This record gives sequence, structure tokens and C-alpha cells, in this order.
Amino acid sequence: MSVRPNVGRWDLRDCLEVRVRVRNTGTIPVTLALALAGQDGAAEPTGSMTLSSDTVTVPGGGTSSVEVLLDPTIAAAGAYSAVVTATPDDGGGTVRTGLAYLLEPERYDVTVTVKPRVGTQAASHELGLSSFGEPWVFEQRSFGTAPGDQTATFRLPPGTYSTGAISFGLAGDGAKEGIVTYEPSFTVSKDTEIVLDENQTGRFGYQVDRPVVDDGAILDVGWTTDAGYNGMLFYGAVDRLYGRPSAGLGGSVTVAANWLLSQPEGLLTPAGRKPVALRPVPATGATPASTPVPEIDGRFRIVDAGGAASPRTSSLKGAVAVVSGTCADLTGTAQTLADAGAAAMVAYAAAGQECAGTIDGSVALPTLQAKPWDARTLLVQRAGRAELATHASPAYMYDLVHFWGDGVPNGGTVRGTGTSVSSLVEHYRGMGTTSADGLQAVEELVGWIPERGGVANIGLNRAVPFPTTVTHYVSTGAVWERTVAIQDAQYGGEYGRLYAPRRTYVGGSTTHDTWFGGPIGSRVSPLTSVTNGSPPPTRENNDLYLSMGALTDAAGHVANSDIFSSEYNGKIYVDDVLEHDIFASVFMNTTIPAGDHRIRVVTDLQRKNPFWQLSTGITTEWTFESDQPEDFLQVLPMLGIDYVMPLSSTNSAPAGRYDFTVRFSMPDTVALLPVVKRSIDVSWDGGQTWRPAGTRCGDTSCKVQVRNEAGGQASLRVSATDAAGRTVTQEVIDAYAVRR
Repeated sequence: MSVRPNVGRWDLRDCLEVRVRVRNTGTIPVTLALALAGQDGAAEPTGSMTLSSDTVTVPGGGTSSVEVLLDPTIAAAGAYSAVVTATPDDGGGTVRTGLAYLLEPERYDVTVTVKPRVGTQAASHELGLSSFGEPWVFEQRSFGTAPGDQTATFRLPPGTYSTGAISFGLAGDGAKEGIVTYEPSFTVSKDTEIVLDENQTGRFGYQVDRPVVDDGAILDVGWTTDAGYNGMLFYGAVDRLYGRPSAGLGGSVTVAANWLLSQPEGLLTPAGRKPVALRPVPATGATPASTPVPEIDGRFRIVDAGGAASPRTSSLKGAVAVVSGTCADLTGTAQTLADAGAAAMVAYAAAGQECAGTIDGSVALPTLQAKPWDARTLLVQRAGRAELATHASPAYMYDLVHFWGDGVPNGGTVRGTGTSVSSLVEHYRGMGTTSADGLQAVEELVGWIPERGGVANIGLNRAVPFPTTVTHYVSTGAVWERTVAIQDAQYGGEYGRLYAPRRTYVGGSTTHDTWFGGPIGSRVSPLTSVTNGSPPPTRENNDLYLSMGALTDAAGHVANSDIFSSEYNGKIYVDDVLEHDIFASVFMNTTIPAGDHRIRVVTDLQRKNPFWQLSTGITTEWTFESDQPEDFLQVLPMLGIDYVMPLSSTNSAPAGRYDFTVRFSMPDTVALLPVVKRSIDVSWDGGQTWRPAGTRCGDTSCKVQVRNEAGGQASLRVSATDAAGRTVTQEVIDAYAVRR
């Protein structure tokens, strides 16, 4: 025997009869006693559901039904359920069926339509909608790449909402476009229609004086209305970027625009014309930035080789063949062109295509790609011969930011020319390794905008092989902090990271900086200060703050130890009593008794990985007097050691006689007294045995002379005491390598 309810919809003003049908699979009639209760067996709590009869007789092999009367005017809005049980009068087994209904609270349809820019061939959209305050609502809809308008309907309670869309479109000329459009605040009290018209947007761009390719852009809009705060964030790499102006939309609005731009991997320059930027054709799943490019520097004819599916092969010997692709594999095309004698291939996306194609790298023909409009201009103008030059990695990048604090304009330009930028010449070195060991260097510059009270860009970076030198042109309107990480080139795992605290740069100036220059030690960084948010070791009343970087390179870039690892140990002794023993440099803080004390700080760090082959063990000990500070903040006078060494880009030195300098320093706020005792030793067996180095010392530095053993690794031990009795001792195991 089985029971089954039917399903219905009703107007809230009416009652509804739900018919429960009972089927008898036997041959004799059965009388059933019926009951309706909640799922837990108690009475149905609202009283909105009742049975029309408490018994029903079902003929053999037939069906009968009973009505359940549902009165939606009794219950409040919400979801309700009940169970109907049927028990045979002969004492047989009971059968059950469930009933449920949803009484929808006040809701309205809000229809949002995204209207693409005129001329867009196809676009994808991420559409979001959120509420201000109660009821909390956040919904997101994704639309795959398609032509024309895209519409979504949201079923919403009354309230105030915001909606917006991030779109990626393909323009008629083949350009990839990013569009940010929004309706920052609207009230729902009836069915509502919102149109996000991307034609009501203005273009944001940049102005630079060198050829560049876009590695990424950010457009970050922050909106404060009477209802609350909301924002829209675009992040990606596109050829053109648009945002809706805020005029007439109400509220207080700010916007920050950022770009990371790089030197192109290749330049094709016809005589008397502008150069065309080229990028490598990548393999499937790879990016142009991660694709190797062979070095070329020559003058070649430019030949239109037609479509990649069936290229023309005449007159290609020694020429650059330009072909149109369709996002397909170009390996066969490259082989055909190579067999015809082409010197290189430049592909571009054919009409309606999002990319030129991919290649598996098995053909010994340089394969590059150009923007569709650049390639077509080359062919229409019959460029003839042109200079083709490629670079294995970019020699320059732009890190640009501009902030509009009084609304989103109808488009805007970020200047990267003249005194609007400063040059940071960054030298990336290795700890005994290079990118040939499967590693890459990644520098991230984070720009803080004082007027905004926060960061304006984050996450824009590009990997480069090392050792190398890259000039970053940075906007002078930001306060920049920088990190350089050494990562596994295949998997992205991190082996080393150094940090430089925030500072500004003067427009038109040039600053040289060297990262991972050795030997790496543990010392107070000259880059740290209270004003840039990275204070040096301090005593504040009875609190000691000694959480300086566990690692510091020769330029003062610092790195904290890995928390919860076995690499680091730090100890703080107060009057020879151990007060603090910790596993991470960021936690080197403790409270000491009031009054004057003699402080001894001992740090020990052991690090060795595929990148870190030098400075694998660092032990430093400081001893100094700390008087009870009268001021709120007092810098601790910790004597530091700096090494001035002529080392290679992988921190190696030549064999034979080797001269370098060891300097002693104090924080800027403390006078450096003469150093009255010092010793400098060298070890060639990892610190097992030591012998004195030749020295000629003055008050604050020593000239050092050693004889480097070819193929070995030098460890250094330095001790010094100044006229005030402050002492420091440091051992750096495998400080530098010696070339064979």
C-alpha cells in the first residue's frame, strides 16, 4: 500500500486543498485510520493543515483519496511540514507520507541586464549583487563568453542594494577589454529593472616613454553612500580598461588605477616607424612571461604568410613570416615555415579569435606573437625590412599607480614619464645558485597612497631569471614597500624572501639596490625606522622589542624566520639570567624588570635549501647596557657588523688573495664610539677550525685580507667591542663560495 500527495501553487488569499491518494495493492478492501501531525509526532504547530476525514476505505486493487486543507493565512512566512499516517483497522503496518509548504515572505524580482560595449564581439561577465545591512544578501552570477546582452533575475526582500559587473570582452579589432560598471545604490520595494550599460564607461590607461606589454592592471573603486560602503575591483591583463564615471550616481567615491608593465620579449621595428611589441607564443597552459625566447638581433624582411592553417611558403627564406592564428596548435605551421627557410614566425589572432595559438616548442623556429592591429598594420604598410631584437627577460618594468580621491572620472591616464616616476635599479643575486637550478626571482612592489589611508595595489608581479638586473620605474605618488622572493620555477614554492620597508622616491631620481648580496647575516637593518613602520630594536619602559629580521643582507633587506620551524632560535639574557627563549624572530619580545640592566641577545639560524647554499648557519651575540629609559621610546644601542665585499651575482669570490672590509655601526640615533677590540677569523671547514685573517683596523672598520681556496666555501667569525663596552660576535657559516 502506498500514499502520495499531489503538488500545487496557490494565491496567498486562498486556501488550498491537497489531495492525498492511497493505493491498495491487495485484493480485499482496507479501512485506514488517518492522522496528521508534525514530523516529531507532536501536533502540527501552526494549525494551518487539517484532514477532511480521519478514515478512508480503499477497495482491493484500487485507490482512494482524502483532502488536506491548507490555510496559508494562519501561519507566518516560512517553511512548514507535516506527516500523514494511515493505520489499517486490522492492525497491519502503518504507511506514511510527508507534506510541506513554503510561505514566501515579501519578495520582488530584480532583473539586472549587462549591456556590452558597442562593437564587442563576445564577452564574459561576473555579476554581483549585495545588500546594505539587514537582510544580508550576496549573490553572484557568471556568464560565459557570448555575444549580446546578459540578464539575471534575483528574488529579493525589500531593502537597499548595490550591483555591479566585471566584464572581459573581445573588441572588433581583436583587443581584449576589461569593463567595470555598477549601480552603487538602489532601493527595492517593487519589481525592479537595472541596466548596466558598458557604453557609459570611460577608458583608463597609461603614458610611458618605452615600449611595454601589460602584465596586469587593477581598477579599484570604493563607494560610500548613505546606506553604507561597497566597492568593485578589477584585476587582470587586458589591452583596454574601462570604468563607469561616478557623476550623478551619488555618494562619496574614490578610485585607484594600477599597472604592471614590462619590456616586451621582442621588438619588431620597421625603418622610420614605431616598434611593434612581441611576446613568445606559449605552450598550452603556459604564459608568455614563462616561455623562453631565443635571442635574436638582426634585420629581416617581413612577409605575409597568410593563415596558419595553410600558410604561404614562397619567398620566406631568411624572412619573418607573419601568420593569422585561431587559438589552435601552431607547431605544424612553424615546421612548415621553418622548412621554407623562414627566420622567425610572428602570429596574431585572426578576426573573432581571442588568441593566436599555442606551440609545443619542438620546432627550432623562433615563434612570437603580436597584437592583431599591430600585425595588420605591418602587413598593410608593407613594412619590408625591419629590425628584430629579443630579450630573455625584461630589463625594465613600470609599477604605476594613480589615485582619484574625489570620484571616478570619465576615464583617466596614469603618467609614467619624466619626473612622475623614479628609477629603482634592482640587482637580484643568488645564494650560490642561479635560475639554471630551476629557480626564479619575483619582486612585488606594494604602493601605499597616503591620501587613501591604505594600499593601492597588491599582487602585481612578474617572475624573472636571476642573477639579473631590472629597472623598476615607480610612481612618485605612492609610498613603496618591496619584497623579493625566490621561488621554484615549476611549482612556485618559496625558498627565500627579503623585505624592504616603506619609503618614497623623488621623481626623476635613480636608486640602486642589491638583493641577497652577501654574506647574509643577523644584524640591525639600516633601513628600519619608526617612521616607516619597521622600528629597530627598542626598549619601551620595561618592554624589550627585539623582533628584527632573522636574516639581513648587505643592503639591509630583512627576513623573519619561518614560524614553527626548526631553523631559528633566539634567547634574551638579562644580567646573565635567561628571560626569553623563542623559536621565531618575530616573537623576540619580552618584559624585563625596571632599572638598568646588562642585556645579552643570542640568535642562531640554520638554513639550507635548493636556493640557500651560502650563509647556511648564522650565530650572532650582542651584549650591551640598557638604562631605564626616561622617554617613551628609546632605541637600544646594538652594535652591528656589515661586510663590504666584491662578490659575484651568486655571492662567490675569486681564488687567491682577496681583500674586503668589515664595518661596525650603530643605529642612526646612537653615536658610534671607537671600536677598541676586534678579531676576524676565517674557516674553510664549515666552522670546525678557525685561523686569524690579516687585518688593518681603524676606529670603526677593518681592512681584511685572506687567501681564498679554489672551490671552497669561506666561513667568517667577527668580534668587536666599542669604548662603551658594548660587544657583538657573529659567525656566518659558508658566507661566500670561491670560484674554481
